[in-house]
Amino acid sequence: MGTELVSWDDVVGGDKSGNISGGGGKGIFLKLQAGRTYRVRPVGKPIEIWKYFSNKDGQNRSAITADPESCPVRQKYNLEPKRKYAINVIDREDSRLKVMEGPISVFTGFKDWYVASKKNPGGKDGGDFNIKIVLPPNGDKKKTKYIVTFIEPCPFTAEEKTMIDEQGLHKLEVIFKPDDAETIEKKLFGKIEPKSETVGEGFVVKSQPAQQPEATQTTKAKVSESLDF
Repeated sequence: MGTELVSWDDVVGGDKSGNISGGGGKGIFLKLQAGRTYRVRPVGKPIEIWKYFSNKDGQNRSAITADPESCPVRQKYNLEPKRKYAINVIDREDSRLKVMEGPISVFTGFKDWYVASKKNPGGKDGGDFNIKIVLPPNGDKKKTKYIVTFIEPCPFTAEEKTMIDEQGLHKLEVIFKPDDAETIEKKLFGKIEPKSETVGEGFVVKSQPAQQPEATQTTKAKVSESLDF
């Protein structure tokens, strides 16, 4: 099992579990924060991710597995990876193309519109969505609600088509490339090195000289046909 783009038909609906058993900013990531509302325009297809989370020595960490059912880290630490999705979006706050990662509830909102309209949220007939993140009064982040609302159809403008074709979509398969079991264990529970740094939401333990992060790689091929402009 690998990490790959999926069709909207394969995005998990609101009646299915995210577990195996059941904006703004200068970077390429649009990070959804509680108490804010974002307006985004999906571009292309989403990618499905199975991600572990841990907190060691006060450091929030994460790692991605390619096979959540048989991953040895899952059995060794009795730790359940969570199903998440990510997609390219145009952030209406600054009109830049970014990568948005989110829980199932966000992408269920996209899929509900897809099922009702028979239109691709990330294609030429898609549109803008509001994503409102509501934290409960008691501050329990585990009960954060993501309210997704379709606003209006927004065909890609000439400027947006040019931006997408010239810049290329962010390569989700590279950014969210799964880790092997040894790397997952190091990311989640290894010793924090002085020169450690975070790529996206994932904790990276450096044992080799610094290299250019893969998260900045994009495809240079034209994407007009695949997005059905």
